[in-house]
Amino acid sequence: MFIFMRNLFFRSMKKSIKQSQLFIIFILFPLSIIAQKQTNNWYFGKNAGITFNTNPPSALTDGQLDTWEGCASISDISGNLLFYTDGSTIYNKSHTVMPHGTGLMGDASSSQSAIIIPHPTSLNLFYVFTVPASTTEGLRYSLIDMTLDGGLGDVNPSEKNVLLNENAMEKITAIYNPDKNEYWVISPQRYSNKILVYNISNTGVNMTPVESICSTLMESFNQSVGYLKIAPNSKKVAMTLGVDGIKLFDFDRDTGVLSDEITIPNVSFFIMPYGLEFSPNSKLLYVSYWNNQGIDQFNVSLNTQEQILDSRETIAMGTTHHFACLQLGPDQKIYIASDNSEYLDVINNPNQTGINSDFQLNAINLGGKICSSGLPSFIQSYFELPMIELDNYCFEEEANFWIEYIYDTENHQWDFGDPSSPTNFSTEENPIHTFSNPGTYQVKVSFTIQGLPYTYTKDIIIYETPEITEIEDIEICVNKNEASFFYTSEIELALLNGQENITISYFDEEGNQLPSPLPNPFESETQTITAILYNNLNEKCSSETSFELISYENPSIESIPNMDLCITNNELIEFDIVDYIEPYLNSYFENPFEISYFLNPENALNNIGNISPIIHVNQEQAVYIRIENTISNCFVITSFLIKTYESPILKEDVIFEFCDDDLDGLINFELHNLNNSLLENEDISNMQITYHLTLQNAETATGNLPSNFTTTENSQMLFVRAENIENPNCFSISYFFVEANEKPILEMEDSYIICNNDTLNLEIPDVYDNYLWSTGSTENTIEITEEGTYTVSVWNDISFDEKCETTKTFEVIHSEYAKLQEIKTQDWSINKNSIEILVSGNGNYEYSIDGENFYDDNEFSDLLVDDYTIYVRDKNGCGLISDEVFLIFYPSYFTPNGDGIHDFWQIYNNKELKKCNLYIYDRFGKLIEKIYPRGKGWDGTKNGIPLPASDYWFLFEKEGKKYRGNFTLKR
Repeated sequence: MFIFMRNLFFRSMKKSIKQSQLFIIFILFPLSIIAQKQTNNWYFGKNAGITFNTNPPSALTDGQLDTWEGCASISDISGNLLFYTDGSTIYNKSHTVMPHGTGLMGDASSSQSAIIIPHPTSLNLFYVFTVPASTTEGLRYSLIDMTLDGGLGDVNPSEKNVLLNENAMEKITAIYNPDKNEYWVISPQRYSNKILVYNISNTGVNMTPVESICSTLMESFNQSVGYLKIAPNSKKVAMTLGVDGIKLFDFDRDTGVLSDEITIPNVSFFIMPYGLEFSPNSKLLYVSYWNNQGIDQFNVSLNTQEQILDSRETIAMGTTHHFACLQLGPDQKIYIASDNSEYLDVINNPNQTGINSDFQLNAINLGGKICSSGLPSFIQSYFELPMIELDNYCFEEEANFWIEYIYDTENHQWDFGDPSSPTNFSTEENPIHTFSNPGTYQVKVSFTIQGLPYTYTKDIIIYETPEITEIEDIEICVNKNEASFFYTSEIELALLNGQENITISYFDEEGNQLPSPLPNPFESETQTITAILYNNLNEKCSSETSFELISYENPSIESIPNMDLCITNNELIEFDIVDYIEPYLNSYFENPFEISYFLNPENALNNIGNISPIIHVNQEQAVYIRIENTISNCFVITSFLIKTYESPILKEDVIFEFCDDDLDGLINFELHNLNNSLLENEDISNMQITYHLTLQNAETATGNLPSNFTTTENSQMLFVRAENIENPNCFSISYFFVEANEKPILEMEDSYIICNNDTLNLEIPDVYDNYLWSTGSTENTIEITEEGTYTVSVWNDISFDEKCETTKTFEVIHSEYAKLQEIKTQDWSINKNSIEILVSGNGNYEYSIDGENFYDDNEFSDLLVDDYTIYVRDKNGCGLISDEVFLIFYPSYFTPNGDGIHDFWQIYNNKELKKCNLYIYDRFGKLIEKIYPRGKGWDGTKNGIPLPASDYWFLFEKEGKKYRGNFTLKR
């Protein structure tokens, strides 16, 4: 009790207090400060209890409480029990009910049904604050006076169950503020989001609380159940809220304000926190779960919710073991209630993290008594002990030392355990020391509290501070309205620079922690990034540096459309890149921009191999344009594609001739057959070709003619349009003519005659392109000398290597005029004579003796003796021969016997004998006599000598013709 009187005498006591009283208090006070034995006796559960007056603590079996959960107890400075309560009944140190000690409005089923607060200015007065079990009794307090009932204490009836807040939850905790000698009692208000903090000062309980706000509305039963705890150093408050997890706040013990709420959410909807307790150094928070049979540890000294959640360590798990209330003991260990157990569990080293905290199951035997879910609630300040503290554990940096305690210390003697240092000793209250090397040092400090000496030691580990490698600013360029991504892959290696056991944290310029290592790429605006290198063995040993992420805006450009070029015959087209792109990039052709041109993206990216803006293309070509801001070196690369399409090449003024077989002057043909002849391109598979009657139709690609087309005039002009199927803008238009070519007409005979040894000359008009005779001649004329069957073909060359052709077959017949072989005459009569004409020759002859009437018969009979002209004519017209025939009457014999009858042989009926010669020959051909035709004739003598009877021949010559015959001389 006397620990709280220090402030009474040194801050508040009036000078009227007697010196003897002051002396007595000075004698007692130091013992109470260090002992802190007000928490030595615990009563809880079903008549269970333990005392810390033994080491280790031992069971108390005289307790009268039978409480399911909440309870409170308090002892004097020597560890002697004063009283204890379950929130409904108060028991004195004799374990009997204190007068007026029943009917308090707490509840044995309230998680924290009661907490006992000493009066700041009295050694004998205590406040018992109670909270109900989810009922409407509210937060109340009752005043205990320990001077009554023979020093066993009594409840002041006039100040019993004083209502502070009618809507209380099952949670309450308290802390002491030595600077003002006052207490704070903290209790959340149900059905609201308020946390009420009541001040207990030298004037008593302030009925008007300080209100702080929780982000969660607190109204349900599961929110009400569970614990509220404040850290021994009073800087943190933790509160369970059932399904809403745990709320963690900062606490200001000068103002009573809770702030900077952090939520530790439940890992599952069905796992709700119940017990809470802070470690003695106030850095770690332990949590038990009502229905999960486990205990978790969180490092609440970390800065952010994420860090706190990541620090979670499970230090105990149970199966049937039920972990409930957690309570720090005066031996700096945390004790755990396990419902319906004869033992308490313990965390032996609660200032250590993870398994180093040393959880021990069934550590304290309760002597056969039974624990329930609760353990006594205490003012958490009772558990704060003097501690050597320093602000820096890092080598080569100054460490500021002080003693962390709620009371003032004096006459300090510091030994830093660093004999190599010239400043190893100090008498200052808050000395500064720089350790000579990294390592472990035993620091010892001796001090006095109210003249009494105390000594504390602490092992201090001095850690190396990471070395800093300066990081150059990272500058990037991004397009407008696009996110900035920085490549950070080299930063981590550069900062570590081979150092081990180093953790790096990054922070933006707003102080927000960033992932470590930084994402690569890292999306960020221009900002300063702070990098803090922590020694993994002690995160406080850190080094800090910063670097800039600078994002420059790239030139913003429109996309450049692709360019379509029409080429012919794979020709190179000169293309001016500048002329083409200027409408899209006109603002970048001036300073500070520089434009370069490339044929591949790698060169554009690396700014090598740039080309002239005048290029020659004949195939598809990508052009890459680099626009660079020479001030920031930011650049953007855009590109467009020059697509080349083969343009059709159409012939002009082409004439297509077709054979007019029916001679009507019109032609029917397939237009598509003209395609190859009109296009000069080798490959026309990607060309679309249409035909039109007019130029306008061809230009507008309308009025396409059907493929099967008939001309309307003998020579007709048509138009053709050819376009590239892939790019119809690449097209050509031309015109051509379709002409009807008349089929040749050969006016020739079916047969021709060759007369005698003549030559047949035939001539065809020289108006055709080609001539071919069956003789092989290709002229339009021919000479034929032999008979036979002949053909001649004439044609004009028309389109598509075709012919407009006519062929004539004719016969050539060889014929000749007759050759007169013999003219046989039969005479001796006047009118019964005949002429037979014998001829030879290759001809078809007909005969005539008057030159007018011709007959196929070569014999003429019943002729009168006369001069005749015979005619032999070739029927084929190959000539006419004629000859004079004299039908002479000459006797076939004569008898020159002088009787006057047939005495002379002579030719008769010859009208023109005067021009004739008549010769007589013997049978041997010897000339006998030449007779004058107009004389008497031959008398059968030669030189007057009669010749013998015999056959004789004659030769009659007339106008060059000779007639021969014979006759007989008879005697």
